[in-house]
Amino acid sequence: METQYKFSIYHAPIKNITPLKTSNLEDVHKLLISDKYKAITTTLRETKDKDQQNEIKASKLDYVTFSGVFSKRAKSGLIQHSNLFCIDLDNLNNVTETKSNVIELLTPSLIFVSPTGKGLKLVYKINIEVAEHIDYYKAFEQFFIKEMNLTIDEKCKDIPRACFLCYDSEAYLNKEAEIIDKFFIDTFYTEPEKVQQVEQKILISEPITDYSIIIDNIKTWLNKKMNFVNGNRNQYITQIAGAFNRYGIPKQIAENDLILYAETDFKESDIKAIVKSIYNNTAYHNTASFEINTPYDFTIDEVEVKKEVTPTPLLPINGFPEYLQGFINEYVDVYNVPRDYIAASVIFSTALAIGNKLELETKYDNIPILWLAIVGNVSSGKTEPLKTCLSYFTNKDKAAFKEYQINLSLYNAYNELSKKDKANTEPVEQPRYFQYLLNDYTPEALYNVHTVNNRGLCIYRDELKGWLDDFGRYSKSGEQSTMLSTFYRQPMQINRASKEPIFIDKPCIYISGGIQPEILNDLAKDNRAENGFLSRFMFAYPDLADKQQYSKARLNKDTLLNYHKYLSVLDNLTSIVDLTLNDEAETLYSNWYNDNAEKTNKELTGYLKGVYGKLDVISLRLAIVVHGMKLVCNQETNTQITESTMQTAIDLIEYFRATALKVYDKIFKDNGNSNFNKKDVAKYCHSLGASQNEIAASLKVSQQYVNKILK
Repeated sequence: METQYKFSIYHAPIKNITPLKTSNLEDVHKLLISDKYKAITTTLRETKDKDQQNEIKASKLDYVTFSGVFSKRAKSGLIQHSNLFCIDLDNLNNVTETKSNVIELLTPSLIFVSPTGKGLKLVYKINIEVAEHIDYYKAFEQFFIKEMNLTIDEKCKDIPRACFLCYDSEAYLNKEAEIIDKFFIDTFYTEPEKVQQVEQKILISEPITDYSIIIDNIKTWLNKKMNFVNGNRNQYITQIAGAFNRYGIPKQIAENDLILYAETDFKESDIKAIVKSIYNNTAYHNTASFEINTPYDFTIDEVEVKKEVTPTPLLPINGFPEYLQGFINEYVDVYNVPRDYIAASVIFSTALAIGNKLELETKYDNIPILWLAIVGNVSSGKTEPLKTCLSYFTNKDKAAFKEYQINLSLYNAYNELSKKDKANTEPVEQPRYFQYLLNDYTPEALYNVHTVNNRGLCIYRDELKGWLDDFGRYSKSGEQSTMLSTFYRQPMQINRASKEPIFIDKPCIYISGGIQPEILNDLAKDNRAENGFLSRFMFAYPDLADKQQYSKARLNKDTLLNYHKYLSVLDNLTSIVDLTLNDEAETLYSNWYNDNAEKTNKELTGYLKGVYGKLDVISLRLAIVVHGMKLVCNQETNTQITESTMQTAIDLIEYFRATALKVYDKIFKDNGNSNFNKKDVAKYCHSLGASQNEIAASLKVSQQYVNKILK
């Protein structure tokens, strides 16, 4: 039976591990000499930065697995070996000369220049029935060292090894090339002689440099103390990626290995984001090594050579309905923004659409009032996702304002009528403008708007700093104190000298906007860290939020329209729906609540105590939001919040705990905000029985200052 040299071909990007189809050498040769990859290859070779080259290859170039047909690109996905072996020769001094020498010495079936233009890809036919793939690798390795003084890429020994396709008008194809068989292996590879161990022999310790051995050792270590299971997958991948970085595994190899852990609800994009975040810590790269002949114990202390900043996890969306996951992922693909930004914006806009119409009854009644700050540098794309998700409300406000202007004209015209004409005319009531979004407003205007819209309005600023700077701009009205009270729906009241007083029994005010990391400390000014103002915010704060490259992709016209329809279902709820936790959800929340209480009690920092305390409430509000998502997308009419919904809310709140800690570090550690730290130290020392004078002497402040901050 004639050997079929078939193998799998895949569409870009490299994270796609599902084959497009099976192919053969002739078809691949046609692709290589065609113009299909010409433009991408030209761009790649003109790019000097190696990381950018790798990114172009990984995202733009299709690839093949020359050595086999796969159901998915993984060792476990191998269906059949192709009887082909692909060799990479990298960083060649003279590509053309090397190509001629290879064809003369050991003619391959296919040879083409690598995507970077600095290497060659060689494909040989082999007989897998007479020897293992690894045996051919060892023989090829020795052949190229002995005959050509060249080193082949050691990853060639991996059967699922991916090979990027590119443009090469002079790609060489030889259908009659000789099959490499057992004779070749016997000629060029000899098993090393086993040296008998001598008792008490002193062995020289050398570092292990084989990436595959290092990777296997790292996984052996990790699997002794941790499993890759639901609820632990982020931490598992973070641990492995951190070890890979410290032990010098190149980023691309790490990504290619770890994306094989992807599952339906644990996306490759999540894994890639973790790897990217870890490898951003370049100071830790290649700071550790395994040693040959030196016993080592895989312990946490050994691996953690340096204290590493824990990467911020991705905001989890696996508990969202599929429709919303799809909307979020499409937005990320088109705009290349951090996923956290659009995911947090979806949460917030959903909450605003719900307003006060879904109310959770526990010991305290809750509606999904949220304060959201999206943290990112200038031009990082932090503004557009929230603006997009709130565009539904912007459009509603525009339409309502047009209607208001028409009705106001009619009202003014009616008032200009004489008494006689008015008697013969249908009375016209003074119109009121119903709006959702407030940007620049006076405190009195806020009250007026809220009397019209009592279902839920939003203070929305592109930059939250501008909102904070406006406090007290019009009068010493205690606006900051009022905002603190509205978070828990405490009544609002304003008494005006020349107008009727306003009383709002249960305010429903949402707050959202962006802020730059470098001015986060402005949020803590004017006592806002101490009085709980800062701890009311949820922060969408990804690790990497740089300005992204231009993309020609466009959001489908129906995508945003359908999202508006989704919000309109919630916005059109006219009566309040009372929700409760079912028994399983309440048990889950109770366990988490108790765990959070323990964390709160152990926390010495006053600000973080406040943060943890607010998480109890915010988690329930997030549960309402997720319930609202399912109400629309899954058409769930049950008025009980389920265990799965509560778990999603808990997953979300743990993300916001992590970002709150990140904000704390940025404000109070990076900026050296000593006043805040002194207050915490003073309170802690006072709890241990230290006198005010002793505390003042230790902190080098006055006794009066200590007395003030202890009140």
